[in-house]
Amino acid sequence: MAKSGFFKSLTASILTLAFLLSGVPAQALESERLFTYKHWYVEVVRFDDGSLACEATVQGDGASFSIWAYPDGGVELQFFIKDIWYGTTESFDDISLVIDRREPWSVSDARFFKNSILVSLPTRNRDVSLALLREIKNGAKIYVYNRFDEGMAWYSLSGSSASLTKLAECQDLL
Repeated sequence: MAKSGFFKSLTASILTLAFLLSGVPAQALESERLFTYKHWYVEVVRFDDGSLACEATVQGDGASFSIWAYPDGGVELQFFIKDIWYGTTESFDDISLVIDRREPWSVSDARFFKNSILVSLPTRNRDVSLALLREIKNGAKIYVYNRFDEGMAWYSLSGSSASLTKLAECQDLL
């Protein structure tokens, strides 16, 4: 991207954040799309309590994979599966994530809630979190397995490199 295009994009992102921080009623969940590439999109989201987050999402048939980035540096993965219901009370279990049939990433205590599996990346060990995000950014597919090594879902990562770059830019703006 040419420098002038980058600065236009950056200016648009700053204006979007300024809009979301303005006096818009806090009870509504709002989002503004910042970037779209292949099946991915990146949005800045304002929650009903006024807090902000950036979200990169790839959607498929009845499923989506989102990476949430927060102003405090926190990152959370969300695997949404339309046809599976985990209930309205959070439960916890172990899962593994496999990117392009490489060595699995073991996740202890993933949160299961409604139609989603949520994984908060460790903030204490940023190197591990960054390594996983790098593998996602450079991968073609991510697979989710339960503790019995049964496949639960998979998601395309095509376009994730550009989308995660934009997600990091969005998080920096927060």
